[in-house]
Amino acid sequence: MRAALPLPPPPRPRSAALNRRSCRSPPEGAPTVTEPTTPLLLPERFNVAEHFLGLNAAPERARRPYLYCGEEVLTYGGLRAQVNRAANALRRLGVGPEQRVVLLVQESLLLPVCFWAAVKIGAVAVPLNTALRPADYRFFLDDSRATAL
Repeated sequence: MRAALPLPPPPRPRSAALNRRSCRSPPEGAPTVTEPTTPLLLPERFNVAEHFLGLNAAPERARRPYLYCGEEVLTYGGLRAQVNRAANALRRLGVGPEQRVVLLVQESLLLPVCFWAAVKIGAVAVPLNTALRPADYRFFLDDSRATAL
């Protein structure tokens, strides 16, 4: 299920003129950077929202604050629960992978919830400034081909 990715080629050496002007030799005895010898293994499908929310699902981490907004506090556990509810709501609206979801949310704890919910279902979150003019909204809605607002 995992695909081995080839290692990137080593960086090209800089020109001698550039090296003389901006680069210095490392100090004597400084550690050197070496290329990794094992290939990087990635799953065939990777969802960053599931990864992030899963990393913070342990009970001791779930109680910790994720974000403060004024007097409100959103914990990692609260974030996960709200993201799951919002992701299910987006699915019920018919939003699916690779579809765009415009986020028009004032600065609040709702913005990261909606963002991670869109990412979790494979959609593309398109956050917009709430102070735009109607013509600007029309442009962004048309340009993004958003499925949901």
